[in-house]
Amino acid sequence: MAITGAAELLATWEAGLAEASTGRALLLHRTARPDVDAATLPVLPVGEREADLFALRRALFGERMQVRLGCAACGEDMEFDLDAGSSRTR
Repeated sequence: MAITGAAELLATWEAGLAEASTGRALLLHRTARPDVDAATLPVLPVGEREADLFALRRALFGERMQVRLGCAACGEDMEFDLDAGSSRTR
């Protein structure tokens, strides 16, 4: 995977503003896998796509992920940090 610079990331983000969510995901996937033909990306297994996007996220923003979600039972917000590096297979 090529590590994307800030300018390329911004250009990808701006190009995706006019796209539906699937189009934005495909643009990011192309950024994560520039070595793969664009026509091939949509037919890759979902798990492979998610792994590519997760690797791109880690390369751009680091291992620490701040998470915020609502509890389905009580509706309260929960906030915590995850170490994205701890999920790597060894």
